[in-house]
Amino acid sequence: MTRFLLVVPPLVGHTNPLVGVADELAGRGHEVAWCGNAEQLGRLVGGGARIYDCPMPQDEHTVRPPGLTGPAAFRFLWENFFIPLADAMAPGVDAAVEDFRPDLILTDQHTLAGSLTAERRGVVHVTSASTSAELVDPLAAFPKIGAWLRELMDGLRHRIGDPRAEGDPRFSPYGVVAFTGRELIGDAPLPHDRVRLVGPVIAPRPGDGDFPWEALDGDRELVLVSLGTANTDAGGRFLKEAVTALDSLRDRVQGVVVDPGGLLEDVPDGVLVRGYVPQLDLLARASAVVSHGGHNT
Repeated sequence: MTRFLLVVPPLVGHTNPLVGVADELAGRGHEVAWCGNAEQLGRLVGGGARIYDCPMPQDEHTVRPPGLTGPAAFRFLWENFFIPLADAMAPGVDAAVEDFRPDLILTDQHTLAGSLTAERRGVVHVTSASTSAELVDPLAAFPKIGAWLRELMDGLRHRIGDPRAEGDPRFSPYGVVAFTGRELIGDAPLPHDRVRLVGPVIAPRPGDGDFPWEALDGDRELVLVSLGTANTDAGGRFLKEAVTALDSLRDRVQGVVVDPGGLLEDVPDGVLVRGYVPQLDLLARASAVVSHGGHNT
């Protein structure tokens, strides 16, 4: 039996692929524990899972300004979300490692508290990449931003990792499990030869028990609208426009809109708005999906 510690950010799409992995590991007789936002993990991975809670950054520091796109959005995401997230989670991850004594840490690519804590403690770690976004070096055309990010991660390594270590903490030298495929990456070179492109994980997930299935109208086409967790704060206007459009088509279309930030008010009766949805079950019924193009949806 091997002990696996899965370290994830408070992002649903980054956690969902690992739910199927954890179930497979447990089915093979291994011991699995999770580390992250306990409240969210309890909903996503099921009540029987072993969960170690981690503090999260304060919300006011992570709200992306409307209209911020391109390199500026990338810089904001790292400086105001991923780096503060690592600093905030580091004590919780360290405590989880001390208590659980994992043989291997499987940590999300953007949860650097997992990789850097493993590095400092000498525990083997493998990276989970839920998208191909950074496997293909999005900063190749922006060398100054690339240098800025390396400096940011070096500072983080000196705070919570092993200052003597080298290498990019987003890509474990022991291996990267990427839930994508060559069709979505193209011919671009991968970070190293231990990246495994395994495609999506379509496995049963703990459902949202209070989803109003009885409210779905079988005589209308179902359209699912989702922008992903990371776009929660920036998507208010888009979601409002989507609700208006769906309402105008209510005679033949029923919309289900995912609104994890609770941004929508006064929603028309014909549109269902939920903070979280059982996505796989809904996709089996949907005729169309409107999304931000994220891998996980």
